[in-house]
Amino acid sequence: MNSKFRLVAVATAAIAVMVLGVFVLLPRNVEAQSMPASSDIDILSVGLSSAIDLASATPLDWNYDPRDRTIHPEDASLPYPVTIEEQAWRQLLDPQEYYILRQKGTEPAFTHPLNNNKQEGIYYSAATGQPLFHSRDKYDSRTGWPSFTKPINPHAIVYVEDNSFFMRRIEVVDSLSGSHLGHVFSDGPAPTNQRYCINGAALIFVPEGGEPPMIRTAAAP
Repeated sequence: MNSKFRLVAVATAAIAVMVLGVFVLLPRNVEAQSMPASSDIDILSVGLSSAIDLASATPLDWNYDPRDRTIHPEDASLPYPVTIEEQAWRQLLDPQEYYILRQKGTEPAFTHPLNNNKQEGIYYSAATGQPLFHSRDKYDSRTGWPSFTKPINPHAIVYVEDNSFFMRRIEVVDSLSGSHLGHVFSDGPAPTNQRYCINGAALIFVPEGGEPPMIRTAAAP
């Protein structure tokens, strides 16, 4: 091999090492944060471990478009990754949490402290512990319930038709257990024009830098 070919071979090998090094050294949390950029994965069609990875991601941002969401029929039997017996839910949640999360209840407006919370941090599901919303997307809707312009990642929420009380609404539930959070309306501020109207009792708030709750996948407390 002459010197010219040897130089090309060495340079090619060096580039390959650099490229491989980028992937080998990429931290797992960075991979998890980049994974939700695509919303074409159905979290209800993957295994529990993959579902937790998808639902637990907290990317700095993602391209939210309400036209991309799938709205399931009201009477659909959806295969949520986390399945816990209702009697166990009663023991895991306090009465108000159970009423809202598992019985699709609604807390009275202007009664929950998180409605006026202005701290930076992340809002998690009180049922599963999965991240749902970030404080940067929270705003004062003056409705009396915590309101957000978008979820924290494209796999945090599952959408279901709600035709109760002679109204047509879109119910939002956490994607791991299907626990009721609230509803989403198309009367929010730009740029999304969406208002995720969420019960405060369905949320756990953790300030920036705080320890997130454990993901609940079984009936154990």
